[in-house]
Amino acid sequence: NGWPGACPGCDIDAKANYSYYLSGGIPTALLLNAGATKAAAQAAIATAADGLVSNDCLIIDYSSHGTLVPDLDGDEADATGQDSAICMYDGIWVDDDFLLFLKSVVEPGVIVRIGSDCCHSEGNFRGFMRSVQQSVSFGWWGQIPRFELHTREDLPFAITQMAGCKKLNYSFGDYDGGTFTMTRIANTTGFWKSWFDATKAKMPANQTPVWVESGPVNDEIRNAPIFPKGK
Repeated sequence: NGWPGACPGCDIDAKANYSYYLSGGIPTALLLNAGATKAAAQAAIATAADGLVSNDCLIIDYSSHGTLVPDLDGDEADATGQDSAICMYDGIWVDDDFLLFLKSVVEPGVIVRIGSDCCHSEGNFRGFMRSVQQSVSFGWWGQIPRFELHTREDLPFAITQMAGCKKLNYSFGDYDGGTFTMTRIANTTGFWKSWFDATKAKMPANQTPVWVESGPVNDEIRNAPIFPKGK
């Protein structure tokens, strides 16, 4: 509708995360503005995931617009009737597709860490809960669909997410960066769950971050050091 879609401060957030992870010796790729297309993000994530094995860590941080779209396949368990989606530079990336992509490039046992500074970010990586497959033909009844239920924990790898806000709420920011990202960077603790807790404690009342888990997450994963060897 004629609006260019600018999201002030996203590049500030990305650069802050980039510098933080580099400071701990973690190889990090940076995608900004027109370079942050869906295809470019998929290529960067696939490259980062390549060669990772059980207990290795894949970190994905993004700052952008987030949106809600109609849940066309009825797989959302929260009764909102809406899928979450990340707004990439060239279009949206719906939660169903995001998780399917992760499953195509992440090996079993790898730990995926997601930081999401966008509106509607809670759990916006894990849309689908079930798949539909056609069963064999049953005579004149024809093809009968078979529904296979899959819980969000039915994953071969663990995912933890620091989400900037609840699914139906908003993340705020301006030209000096996103409130969630800037608060995170200012309150690092060296360990994943305590980093989130310290950040949440410092957030303003109009925005509530959420810690989200999927797959085989345990206390060892929650309390693991962010940088190798606890640096």
